[in-house]
Amino acid sequence: MRRFSYAIVAVAAAAGARLGLRPISDNSELLHLRTGIQIVKTGHVPHHDSYSFTAPGHPWVVQSWFASLLYGLANEIGHHALIIEQGILFAGVAAVVALAARAPTTWRWGLAAFLAISASAPGWSARPLMLGLLCLGLLIVATERGWHPLWLVPIVWVWVNSHGSFPLGAAWIGARGLGELIDVRGWPRQTLRVASGFVIGLAVAAINPIGPRLLTFPLVALHRKAIFQTIVEWRSPNFQDTNSFIALVFIALSLVILLRAALPWRHLLPVALFLVAGLVAERNLGPLGIVLAAPLGAALSFPVTGKRTLPSWLAPVSVVGAAAFSALLVVLAIGRSTLDLRSYPVAAAAELQATGRDRVATTDVVGCYLAWRNGPARKVFIDDRYDMYPRQVITDAAILSGGRGDSGYVLDQWHIDTVLWSTAQALPQELISLGGWKITWSDTKWDILERT
Repeated sequence: MRRFSYAIVAVAAAAGARLGLRPISDNSELLHLRTGIQIVKTGHVPHHDSYSFTAPGHPWVVQSWFASLLYGLANEIGHHALIIEQGILFAGVAAVVALAARAPTTWRWGLAAFLAISASAPGWSARPLMLGLLCLGLLIVATERGWHPLWLVPIVWVWVNSHGSFPLGAAWIGARGLGELIDVRGWPRQTLRVASGFVIGLAVAAINPIGPRLLTFPLVALHRKAIFQTIVEWRSPNFQDTNSFIALVFIALSLVILLRAALPWRHLLPVALFLVAGLVAERNLGPLGIVLAAPLGAALSFPVTGKRTLPSWLAPVSVVGAAAFSALLVVLAIGRSTLDLRSYPVAAAAELQATGRDRVATTDVVGCYLAWRNGPARKVFIDDRYDMYPRQVITDAAILSGGRGDSGYVLDQWHIDTVLWSTAQALPQELISLGGWKITWSDTKWDILERT
């Protein structure tokens, strides 16, 4: 059985690499990449905004500084290093989920890993979130395999310095501890050992270029709850969306397996907690899939009535095959573009740069692209750092995106004479109807408007 476990993990890693070795198009990743480039270039983590003209010098907590540094270093090595780095990270997350889904037979272990990865993978994208998912999976594996609590110290340090999702680790430990308390009708000694390592990890994580502020950063989401609820991934999932629907199917299949087994509360309560979190916010569907792994492995561990013999050559062939497949993906990735910029206004941005137009109004997604393209040299109106921007900037950006009648007033207030906007949205036609604006450049997807 042990040798086949390596095959399961290897196949899972190859599947994860397949997802990760793709051109990067996520707008958040573009901004993280630019920040990493700046960190490598200047040798320090920025503490104030340098990308916008609406919040210049505003205090900025670069919560994902460590992830950005990794992106910047990969970019320094060469463009293909970045996409290979993402492939390795995706492979690592899938492998850890497979380890957490351990079951007594090869096929049951493989089924548990397949369901958990399939439920989580629709929420995977090339950004610091993947480091958070990796650390959540490692926390679960360390707990279920009985690792020494001090192993959590480096895991938590990376988590805190890479992504603001580390409170999910505390939530999982709390739910598991309550379940263990019910199961043993006494102190949850195993979970308390894990909690001690997690707390030590939090204390050590405060040692970083930003300081203890990283530990309180997640409170920003509570403080700005109304603002974050305007972001798609912070809202309840729309299960008519393809990715969310795929996740829903595999979550439902997983729940069927869990409900037919008499699982201990230490497995059930974390699943219940993360299921609620996943229904409240789409961004929590990825962590839910990872939390499902260990309970699925336990649910499929019912007594085996017979033995199935598998050929001895299957395990080494699977491992070699998965390694060869991953190597092939790396070779193919080297021949492909690192970034997929087809959804961004590449030609329009070149036009703006060629004509020297500055102080341009755009959406947050386009702002991330322009910040990556130009760095601090040319300022943007807004990007997706909703934790950093003053409320007024976010409100004004929402007015422009909504195509309301007071868009002209917003542009006047910020002394904006140029607008770069999608032709599919209402703002270009609204400005033309208001008068005083004209389209000076256009293609099939994007318009540049200027005051007349």
